[in-house]
Amino acid sequence: MHISVGARDLSRHALKRWLGTHIGAVMRQGESGVRECFPRFQQCGRIDIHQRQMASARRELSRQRPAETVRRSGNDRDSILILAQHYQNSRNTITGIADPLFRCETMEIAVSRHTLKSVIALLVLAAVLLPAQGQRWKIQYFYDKEKTSLTINDFVFPSVKYGIAAGYITEGKIEMPVSVVTSDGGDHWQLLPLKETPISLFFLDDSIGWMVTTKGIWRTTEAGRNWTKLPKVSGEILRVCFTTRMDGVAVGVKKLVLMTHDGGQSWTPVAAAADQPGDPLYSAYVWVGFANPNMGLVVGTNNPPRRFAPLFPDWLDPQATLRMRDVPHLTYSLATHDGGKNWRAGNGSLLGQTSRFRLMPDGNGVGLMEYSELSNIPSEVFLLDWHTGKSLSIYKDPKVGISDIWMDPDGTIYLAGIEEPGRVRDIIPGKVLVYSSRDYQAWATIPVDYRASALRTILAMPDVQHQWLATDNGMILKLVPDSAASGK
Repeated sequence: MHISVGARDLSRHALKRWLGTHIGAVMRQGESGVRECFPRFQQCGRIDIHQRQMASARRELSRQRPAETVRRSGNDRDSILILAQHYQNSRNTITGIADPLFRCETMEIAVSRHTLKSVIALLVLAAVLLPAQGQRWKIQYFYDKEKTSLTINDFVFPSVKYGIAAGYITEGKIEMPVSVVTSDGGDHWQLLPLKETPISLFFLDDSIGWMVTTKGIWRTTEAGRNWTKLPKVSGEILRVCFTTRMDGVAVGVKKLVLMTHDGGQSWTPVAAAADQPGDPLYSAYVWVGFANPNMGLVVGTNNPPRRFAPLFPDWLDPQATLRMRDVPHLTYSLATHDGGKNWRAGNGSLLGQTSRFRLMPDGNGVGLMEYSELSNIPSEVFLLDWHTGKSLSIYKDPKVGISDIWMDPDGTIYLAGIEEPGRVRDIIPGKVLVYSSRDYQAWATIPVDYRASALRTILAMPDVQHQWLATDNGMILKLVPDSAASGK
């Protein structure tokens, strides 16, 4: 039994998404699943693929998926049979199938009888959900001035029109704090000076926001075009989060968690934060977020220095670093169910550090764990369930370092990071990579401008139709249709 899908009805990127997401999902429904996958190439009738093309395709698929057996299917010279009893998705394999398929009129997929209904349902769903054309990340702003460089520390888009990136320009040994702002949806960007080096940003709406700097906390009521410094805070703050114009939480180093009920004019320490075990000198709360005005979460870590650290920095003597073994360290959490009136503390011994999370109003979310260069993987992404307290690992790749995550209201998760150039990380910029998934098993690669490279990336998405990405080296990109990216 066969089902035909018009390949030219989908863009190349959409076709890859279909292959990566839906075929994999069907095959995982059971052992019998889809037994055979026949890409058939047709163009005004049946055509044959030359023997040389067949051999090339088989070699490529074998190289990408050594565990799979790739061979010709009987006398069908226009078919490639992939026996995949233990199917695992591969971006390169999907690309290898989708690229030649995109040039053809139709594709036919042979399925076992009992999965036919499921495949039909998925095809209908794909036709409804997939865009008419593919998308890619296009550069909208890039700081490129001779003998200077822009470092972006944080990036937010509180509404469709208003966006702001905050960081500093380096010229020799001089650092000049700046922000890059737009008020027309990214069509034009303006570079504005700041008085202190920014660390992080938080915006409640498109006008009111807070900026944490190396010397304090600032507040704006004009979408970041003007800032007013708030009274001095005791301690070093890293990030703030507000649920209203008056109520907010600040987190920082040495087990510091503070609350305000007057917009940041005064702050009160959260006692549960300081009661966590571990030396405060090596402890910090690094991220805070609220799913809704009542449900909030703070995460942090205690990471003392290595007892037998190498004599030289990691980048100068990488072999000495890689010979060491990673050791667990304390991870902190604080949770509230009543808007911060009461906090429940938790801690555990883990190898990695929870660097950030994104929560939805219903309590579900996504979290990012980052590991040191002593680990085989640079990062790992987890699906979070507030109500059960459980987490599920959904993405890890030894060659990809994820540095930011995002969850849309429709459940789509976006991952942004770089292709790691080696085991010693955060030294050499890597190619920027972005993935998305709705089922959290098959991840579609979203093409990024070839010029985009970075150490870290930051996502900002005011809604499902407007998605932005910034790199730490001064580049801002927008997710646009393929035609817009190519200038058509």
